[in-house]
Amino acid sequence: MLCHKCHTSTDATDSICKNCGASLHKSGRNWSKFARISIITLVIAAFGVYVLLYNLNMIDFGFIGDIFGGSEAHAEETVPQESSETPPSSYDEAPGDEAPVLPARRSEEEQLSVLGSILSSVDSYLATFQSVHPIISNMGYLYNAAAERFVTIESLVNQGFIDAVYADEDIFILYLRPMDFEGIEEISLPSGLNTLDSEAMSVFLAYERPTGIGLYSRFGHEIIFRENLNAIFEFYNPEIEGLGVFRPPDGSGVGAQLFAAAIRAVLEHEGLDPLGSRDYIDIRYLAADGMHAFAAVSFEGQSHIIHNYVLRLRDEEWGENWGYDVIAINVEMLIQPIVSINTLAPNFNLDLFPDYDISAVHLVPESILINDGILEPFIEMGLLQEEEMPHFISGTNAFAYIIINTFERFIAYHDGGWNIMPVDDWRHAEQVLSEMTVNPPLYIIRQE
Repeated sequence: MLCHKCHTSTDATDSICKNCGASLHKSGRNWSKFARISIITLVIAAFGVYVLLYNLNMIDFGFIGDIFGGSEAHAEETVPQESSETPPSSYDEAPGDEAPVLPARRSEEEQLSVLGSILSSVDSYLATFQSVHPIISNMGYLYNAAAERFVTIESLVNQGFIDAVYADEDIFILYLRPMDFEGIEEISLPSGLNTLDSEAMSVFLAYERPTGIGLYSRFGHEIIFRENLNAIFEFYNPEIEGLGVFRPPDGSGVGAQLFAAAIRAVLEHEGLDPLGSRDYIDIRYLAADGMHAFAAVSFEGQSHIIHNYVLRLRDEEWGENWGYDVIAINVEMLIQPIVSINTLAPNFNLDLFPDYDISAVHLVPESILINDGILEPFIEMGLLQEEEMPHFISGTNAFAYIIINTFERFIAYHDGGWNIMPVDDWRHAEQVLSEMTVNPPLYIIRQE
């Protein structure tokens, strides 16, 4: 190598120039400085590349910890996000694009096969029970009113109508009228659907879909937004108005208004003056709510004949047109009155029905009761004169309700002869009858 001072040639092993005594290997020290500068430059460049990749979401700062062995960079756990595979928990979730996109668990063909099998099992259930049990729509769902039980996949499995392999299917069994889908754009029921089929209850199977609710029935397979199905559920909800059920109340208030409106509707339907004919009608039972009413009445001189009326409120907003309309009469003549009313008005509150079976009312004419000596206890006690007729009398062979001309009220019961028991009012009479027999004939009572 050459000495950097005198340029004299030296040996590679020499540390000092033999000619001038200058120190050798200066170029090596320059190289070390260059190397240090180069390394620093590379580190800065690498960091710049890292920042670029981070901004492009291609790498995170955990990379620094990985390089330098710092495990503390991952000490805080990341909270897992809710899986998009979790289906909505109810039909109240937002419809359309806002609903989570669910992966298909089975093919469309497989899904239709499952739906077809379940629909067939429901048809078998209806064929078995519909003729003997009142099968109705309750809140829009298939309901056995006699068993007081909703019909579900689980109940179908338990009763042997379908194989247990279907037990975990998240499918709801609805009971709806096709006519109630009118105006819903997603639904395209057969154009040739006749009026009878459209107004009758039909089974619809509902299940979650990525964009709404799938509906499967004998009419076809449709997808409906949750908000539209919820609107139908609201229509089928008998308690949506939140007024509850009123029996004939004392005084004023909402119940008194409903009571008066129902009586007025019955009188108008019979062509009677609602103001001048009130004394010619006897209310045997009346219950009303914010949508419907059920009235059982008899007319003057015919206390042994009860007429049943189903009424519907024609203006739920209490406007000028507010009042009840009669939508059905004498439904007790039908084979299954509850089913008939439910089909006519799916949102009819079952609590409006009387506690007795309206199809099993058997009253005895006044003349037969009198000939049987029912007035003798009153005559003996001086409550009635000979040949004097009471103000009101109605009864069966075992019980009767009597109002004498002083407007005192009595329950009469036959126990080897007729006996009488005073009561305060019609509510007290119901209580007494209910304590006297298992199936009290509450329809004999006149409700004032």
